[in-house]
Amino acid sequence: MKKHCILLLCLGLLLVRSRPTSTLLFQQDLVQNKSDSPCHSCECWTGNQLLYHSSERKSWEWINSHLAKVSIIITSFNEEPDLLRKTLNSIWMNTSMNLIHEVILVDDCSSRTDLFSVIPKYPLVRLMRNPTRLGLIRSRMVGARAATAEILVFLDSHVETTSHWLEPLLARLLNAKNHTGNDCIAGQPMELQVDCIQSVAERLVVSPIIYDISNPNELDDRPVWGGFTWNLTFRWEYMKAANRLDHILQPWASPAISGGIYATWRKGFFDLGGYDEEMDIWGGENVELSLRTWLC
Repeated sequence: MKKHCILLLCLGLLLVRSRPTSTLLFQQDLVQNKSDSPCHSCECWTGNQLLYHSSERKSWEWINSHLAKVSIIITSFNEEPDLLRKTLNSIWMNTSMNLIHEVILVDDCSSRTDLFSVIPKYPLVRLMRNPTRLGLIRSRMVGARAATAEILVFLDSHVETTSHWLEPLLARLLNAKNHTGNDCIAGQPMELQVDCIQSVAERLVVSPIIYDISNPNELDDRPVWGGFTWNLTFRWEYMKAANRLDHILQPWASPAISGGIYATWRKGFFDLGGYDEEMDIWGGENVELSLRTWLC
């Protein structure tokens, strides 16, 4: 069975405050004032560009009414309250509430109690506390098992979303179910074809474009994809000219994703086995899950 474009990068911007890269630096004011920037394009999208390429202009409210709700899973261990607050604020400011089923915040047995002062202000937030330190990988599995929405969105506790960051991810996940028939084996019985289409679509993992804002002095918005070294360390790689996109709205396949920020179907995530809970704390889980998504 062929599986194409299982790992996708697409517009729906997020800004990252840790795990910095040397190749992606971000200055928000510069991006927002740059007419051809990803942020500008993201904020100016309409329904016809995202879903149907129709000439009819649709409102974001109409788009949101046709998208599935999500469980947003955030894990935290002794995170700075200001960073966590910015993460939560950006979610509520930039996400349509009718897309959020719940936000699950998994605290990994933090020693600082001021972390919880930011929680009561936010609706739909479920706080879960690990009795002992489990690490990011197992903590995410705690959140994923508790989640009840069809789609899981994993976020680190130190990211900031931008306007309409979620809709492109959901649109891609939903559209995949209508465009995976060619990935199945011709001549199979219809019931097997249907199962195949559903299975391939539900294994889709979608990540937004990510900018590092830990050093806001430059802007480098050249297209990249996720890669890794021989020792399985994740890193961003610039795309070669032959692989460049025809249009910024196009998603592109990626060998690996940055593990802190992505969306996937809950059923497909568990069908793959979720994260390997024999891995400790964090590091390498995104590459391992990426390889399993492509190969299994």
